[in-house]
Parts: sequence; C-alpha cells; structure tokens
Amino acid sequence: MREGNLQLTASNTTTNVVALTADSLTTGKAIDISTSSTGLALDGIKGNLLNLTSTGVNAAGHILATIDNQSTDKGNCLYLKSASNGTVFQIDGNGNTTANSMAISSNATTTGIGVAINANALTTGNDVRITSTSTTRTSGNLLIVEQLGNSAGSNTGTVAYFHSTDTGATARSIVEIRETAGNAAGGTALKIQEDGNGVNALLIDKNGSGIAIDVDGDCNTAADIFAIRTNLANAGAGVEYLLDMDGGEVVSAAVGGSQDKKIRVRISGTDYYIPCHTA
Repeated sequence: MREGNLQLTASNTTTNVVALTADSLTTGKAIDISTSSTGLALDGIKGNLLNLTSTGVNAAGHILATIDNQSTDKGNCLYLKSASNGTVFQIDGNGNTTANSMAISSNATTTGIGVAINANALTTGNDVRITSTSTTRTSGNLLIVEQLGNSAGSNTGTVAYFHSTDTGATARSIVEIRETAGNAAGGTALKIQEDGNGVNALLIDKNGSGIAIDVDGDCNTAADIFAIRTNLANAGAGVEYLLDMDGGEVVSAAVGGSQDKKIRVRISGTDYYIPCHTA
C-alpha cells in the first residue's frame, strides 16, 4: 500500500482527479515543493521530490506525464537547473528492445536549431559521447545521420558539418577516426561510398601551404603495406584514368616529340621527374 500524509483515491475515467487554475500568476508558482534533506537516496526510485509511477499495461502505449506549452512566446517548456556535480537529466530505457529511448520531433524548425549544446569550459572532457559494449552488433550503428528528403536539386546544405575557428598553431585534428584494435584485420577506419554519377566521392580543398593528403603507414610484420591502392573499372564506353591533373606537371625540354611533359615528385627531400607522353 502506498503511504503518505495526503492520499487521494479516485475512480475517475474521463475527468481530472486534481485540477489547478492559476490565471493570475506572475512571479509565483502554482506548485512549490522543496526539501533540505541531505539523505535523499541516489537510487532515483526511492528518494524523490516528485515520483510518477504507472503499472498499467496498455497495448497501444500511454504517456505518463505531459507538459504542454501552447503559448507563442519564446519561453522554455521545461527548464532543468542543477548546482550539483551529478547528472542533470538521465533516461533509463533498459526495458526497451525495439523502441526509442528518446525521440525529438522538430518538424517545424527552419532556421533554428533542433538540439543546441554549449560546453564552453571543456578541457579533457567530451561534449557528446556514445559508447557500446555490445559484441553482437551486425548492421546496427552507434551513430546514423540520414537525409531522406528528395529536393530535386534545391538542397545545397550538408548532412554533417565540422567547423573550427581556432587560429592557434598547436597540432590538432578537427576530426579523428581511430581503430585501436591491432587484430581487427577486417576493419576499415573510414569507408566512403558514392553511387551518383559525375560527383566527387572525396573532395579536398586545400587553400593554404602544406600537404593536402599525408599518408603515414607503419607496420612491423612480414606482410606488404601500400600507401595507395586503386581498382578502376568502367563497363561502359568511358575510359579509366588513374590521375586527372591540373598543375604539378612541368614542360620537359630534355625529352622531345610527344614526350613533352613530366611529373615532379619529391623523395627524401630530392626532386625527381617522371616523363609522360601522349598516345
């Protein structure tokens, strides 16, 4: 039996058990619950200022609590504030197997932000972290971002955008992808698949000095390693090209005739030239 100084037992079906109307509120609160207790249990089920529990089973599903803000101003529908070093908002969906633990619908957003996170004091922490100890993941993903709408050419935005305005000279990465399992022989650190015609699978726009692509391959086994491997096949009438270059080539005065180009490469600090000829 549930215990309490105030108990209400109601048999209502379509009417409210408790209804409060506070149309004149300004700085006051319709319901104010406070405690100075220092013994609230860490177990969220046992010690709470507010506890909502449902044991009913409804095949169609149900909503345990609803906060509905129908005002058109810019106020917050739900505001959580914590001065402690604990978790501010925790969702325990351990009973879910095929349903969502959290779902956000922001279908009216045009120039706004669906989810905005500010973490201006970060040092060695993480703003967003997703972990899994699953050993049976097959086609599942820890993170999936999808653009499902077909704009017929009007979409010019990106599906994922990473941006940094830091002007410091300290070595760092904007995006880092790392596979630390040395025995993961079948793993690929980054896979890009582009099924469209006439578009780039990978575009690198390097506008400053330095190296556009830097490959560092280290190994200590009897197996061969390769910096770049290509496999080109065109079943149509088109021609396969290993490279399409604009720049990086020089006129070779030493080679006459059709062999009037050469590609400049640098090996261990020394410039070398690879001669080229037309068909």
